[in-house]
Amino acid sequence: MKVLFILVLTMFSFNVMAETKIKITLDSGKEVLATINNTKTSRDLLSRLPLNITMTDLFGREKYYNFNEPLENSEKKEYTYNKGDIFYWPPQHSFVIIYRQDNDTIPNGMYMLGHIDNNIELFDNNRKSLNVKIELLK
Repeated sequence: MKVLFILVLTMFSFNVMAETKIKITLDSGKEVLATINNTKTSRDLLSRLPLNITMTDLFGREKYYNFNEPLENSEKKEYTYNKGDIFYWPPQHSFVIIYRQDNDTIPNGMYMLGHIDNNIELFDNNRKSLNVKIELLK
């Protein structure tokens, strides 16, 4: 019985850690939900929440914010992305949200943090910066 309890508790802990939800509130008051992966880099990001940041537009496809200090790096880099992906780009310590797909690749690679679950179109605002608050969803 004790072994079964530990097994169930371990499975529950893994599922909780595997899918952490965050809420991103734009300066307009509109909200975006996202699912964050369970990686070393993602856990470092989550440890810094809540954040109030200004995200800058780049190439009409992404919003980014440069941290002063780097996030811990995970094991596997990605070189391609999809609309809604959330990445960390190490050279500039950048937290990145992709809101438009242009089939480009990222030569230095990025670390996947998660994915936007809804309202991705709110980031596509004619290349303007956005003030956002990022927090754990409760």
